[in-house]
Amino acid sequence: WRWGMRAIRWSVLGFVATSLFLGSSLASASDAASSETGWRGRFWLGTVGRYVLTDNESYQSPPFGTVETEVDGSALGVGVDFEYKFLPWLGLDTALAYTSLPVQFQSSADPGVTQNADFAVVPLFVSLNFHVVHKEKVDFWLGWQLAYVFYPDDLSFTVPGVGQFEYDSTSTFSPFGFCMGIDIGVSKVWAVDIAFRWQNADGDPDGHMTIDPTFVTVGMTAKF
Repeated sequence: WRWGMRAIRWSVLGFVATSLFLGSSLASASDAASSETGWRGRFWLGTVGRYVLTDNESYQSPPFGTVETEVDGSALGVGVDFEYKFLPWLGLDTALAYTSLPVQFQSSADPGVTQNADFAVVPLFVSLNFHVVHKEKVDFWLGWQLAYVFYPDDLSFTVPGVGQFEYDSTSTFSPFGFCMGIDIGVSKVWAVDIAFRWQNADGDPDGHMTIDPTFVTVGMTAKF
């Protein structure tokens, strides 16, 4: 777990350092003025998983004994967002995303057997973005993010000799998240977008399945 957290910290720091390097290099190469205020829209896709925290624990669920439901692996995610920049360095962003994460189930009543299912996750993000680099050719931002995370599906697993285990998900509001990204301009209207979004969110009020969706994406940005 410690090694995993260290790897994540270094990955995040590497992303920030790389983005800032690209931003400063492109900004110094451009004599254009700071990017204007107003609207911009983005479409993006990439990988989604639990890349920041791994705090998933087993729990008791009679008559199934000790059970564990956890996100196990990554999946493709897609999303769109619209940001309004009040100032060249400050914007309010709303994003809607979708992914279907692989979930693993285990029960002590059926030892040695692992069952798998897909679990849909639909986060609605709202973030306050601080554009620390805001040139025409490059725009790098960091933001505090909150979200309402929808879980359209419940899960069901058959445990031989015991019965049907039902996991009832509950959509949740989370004020704890962050995002960062960079738009690299390719024209006056279009830019290539690279972004990272993370939200602290469980699939149920008891925290029996931690979701913490983390989106690492590439897409396109349009100014309008």
